[in-house]
Amino acid sequence: SKEQTLGAHALLRLAMRRTHAAVEAERGSWSGSKERISIQLADLELDLAGWADEERIRAVLGDDQRLVRTFRMYVAGGVEPVPTWLVGDLIDVLGAGVVEVVLEMVRKAEKLEAMEPYYVALDAEIALHRGNEVEALRLAKQALDELPEFEVLLRARVAAVAGEAALELEQFDEGLELLATAMQSDAGVIRRRGLVLPATLAVDVGGELGERIRELLLASPRFEFADRGFEVRVGKQGDAIEICLAAPDGSQLSCAQPLSAKPAPGPDGLTPGPAPSPKPEIELDDEQLAALAVEAFHQRAFAMPVGLSNIDLGSLDGTATLSDEAAREQMQGLLDKLDADLD
Repeated sequence: SKEQTLGAHALLRLAMRRTHAAVEAERGSWSGSKERISIQLADLELDLAGWADEERIRAVLGDDQRLVRTFRMYVAGGVEPVPTWLVGDLIDVLGAGVVEVVLEMVRKAEKLEAMEPYYVALDAEIALHRGNEVEALRLAKQALDELPEFEVLLRARVAAVAGEAALELEQFDEGLELLATAMQSDAGVIRRRGLVLPATLAVDVGGELGERIRELLLASPRFEFADRGFEVRVGKQGDAIEICLAAPDGSQLSCAQPLSAKPAPGPDGLTPGPAPSPKPEIELDDEQLAALAVEAFHQRAFAMPVGLSNIDLGSLDGTATLSDEAAREQMQGLLDKLDADLD
């Protein structure tokens, strides 16, 4: 229905605004004062728009049946289309208490045991929302053990929740390992949840350029630099600055570099000659080059891996299991029939 779609689109916009706000906060760390002020003003407008969407979602979910079906995974009748990895965002909109009551209703209606890990994942987020990190970590780890492998983005979200809880409990090694697991599947979840990664910083570039890159990275809202954690390494790859992010175990997660000042070599290994009508080269000072390098690093470090399979990509909208609306209706029919048989 129109209401279902409006609710789903509002929830998606909230997630997009949250991600955009995180990206803009990062951009502010390497921008000038004037641009930072502009970013802050834009954030206020986003907050107002987000408030309107939250009210729209609450209005749409004022219908009890629609509310319950929204939390029953892969069942039609709720706000649609909402992928499984986005349902947890409703906890901030509706409140942990409301969602907890809804999950009790959902479990009474749900007869398929295979759906229980999805609800355990939501239980973990509710516990974290209430500051019960011990319970959040236990439930998140249980959900990770039981959730299907094809739920790539949902599993990444649950791993991030578990990592956040572990760090709050000062279980540092476990928390870092869980956050690294989340980033290997969906590094964007770090931005969407507004997390800050503990990390070490090593800058192997000398002079004013290296010092400026260090300053910009230290100002990033995405990292808290100390003597352990993830590893951020700044070095040179040929003539280009390269910034890499590695997991606590040393495995490389991503590397990025701004455009090199020199043309890339051709297939024969030789540097090609000038083009017939070359564009004038833009001279960059250390300040500009440092900003470009740090920007490229953030774009790469918190992007979704491009190597996802078709099955993984299908999980973005839930189509890995149910390919279209007709299949979802068949699932609903099966569940209704199962309910009747069991009753």
